[in-house]
Amino acid sequence: MYGSVSVNGTNVYGGNTYTYAEGTNITLVIQPNTGYGISIFTVGMVDKKGDLTVNGDGTYSYTFTLKADTNVEIFFEKKWSLTTTFNAGGTVTLDGVSVTSGTTKEIFGERAKVEIKANSGYEITSVLYNGIEQLKGPSTYWNVDPYYGPGQGTNQTLAVTFTVVNPTISGNYDTTMGSVSIAGSQLMPGMPQSYAIGSNVTFTVTPFLGYQIQQVMLYAADGTATDITTTVIANGNSYPIPSINESYSIDVMFGTIPTPPNVTATIGTLGMATLYSPYALDFSGVAGLKAYIVSAFTPANNHAILTQMANVPAKTGVVLVGSAGNYPIPTTTTKTYVANLLKGVDSDVIMNSSDGTFTNYILADDTNGLGFYPIINSTPLAAGKAYLAIPNASLSGAPQFVSMDIEGSLTGIKNIDADMTGKTVYNLNGQRQSGLKKGVNIVGGKKIVVK
Repeated sequence: MYGSVSVNGTNVYGGNTYTYAEGTNITLVIQPNTGYGISIFTVGMVDKKGDLTVNGDGTYSYTFTLKADTNVEIFFEKKWSLTTTFNAGGTVTLDGVSVTSGTTKEIFGERAKVEIKANSGYEITSVLYNGIEQLKGPSTYWNVDPYYGPGQGTNQTLAVTFTVVNPTISGNYDTTMGSVSIAGSQLMPGMPQSYAIGSNVTFTVTPFLGYQIQQVMLYAADGTATDITTTVIANGNSYPIPSINESYSIDVMFGTIPTPPNVTATIGTLGMATLYSPYALDFSGVAGLKAYIVSAFTPANNHAILTQMANVPAKTGVVLVGSAGNYPIPTTTTKTYVANLLKGVDSDVIMNSSDGTFTNYILADDTNGLGFYPIINSTPLAAGKAYLAIPNASLSGAPQFVSMDIEGSLTGIKNIDADMTGKTVYNLNGQRQSGLKKGVNIVGGKKIVVK
């Protein structure tokens, strides 16, 4: 027996039936034995445990009027208590019910089920039951009882510590085809990088020459996968993760860029144009067309020094000089880097005059003739076109016009001596002309550009 029960002052025993007149006021007095408590108390199949009166002598009482045959159920079980303390960063449940830190809960029975879970961005670093460290993991689940460790059979304690975990980002990709970087630092496969929780992280995917992004998948810590390919490409191959609070994995698939046999360049009536191609180009066999990079800028006279290139690496801006027409240019496999002040764009973009490091110029025929003029903010630049980017450190003041020095001849001439008597004029193909024509002319071994 784990306790005693009396009805109207007379002890009664489980399993027996006692008869009373209808309308009798019944007073039950329940006395659990030491170390036990009332786990179940029902009257007429209705839970009345919450209606018990606690008496000063350690007994419990309940009174009701008998109106019909009534079944009373009373169960005694071992009673003990568990005081749970923990810091922010996770949850603790006891027998399936969440508890708050500092709660002391009365428990009936031999054991109770405890579950400890860390919130996202945290981990369980310590679990002490009655002062003894327990095994732990991302989620800790086990049965506790009042007879484990010191203080057996008395009030038990559970102390849990949650600690912030700095999230990590890992990358999976073929390093021969491209790279993934964060704040300029390459994210190498198999080498996760950690970041302070709550920080803003932006990663950039960079395909190498001849390759392109095929797919970018972002995996969260719980394995949830999100295809972010379209967003990454639309955002200049970058993707932000604001207020990071969990670890991620970035999986990138690169693919080769199909190389066409030829790239077509178009020259207008001015005899000049810019070109920017994702493919390496071979100009050596293209009759009537020459390609130039800007190898230097001379701030003393605001001249862009143009140097002819026969084989132009991929993603290299060039100035083309030739007669008006369309020119098929063979692609090649050369990847030799060249120092060049011309940059270009793969897609239509909106340009500004400066990005803080470079001042940008566009090829145009304007007030000073054919040359480079400062880009006005919000100017559209078509895909496949190049522009001149002069480092701000090279400028004492941003010039309003940059002429081109092409093999010793300058562009930008507006007023040409009309007296051409005795002077022979040729075009770029070496064909003799009757006089100066619009575009590039060769006069006395020098190039003259006529607007």
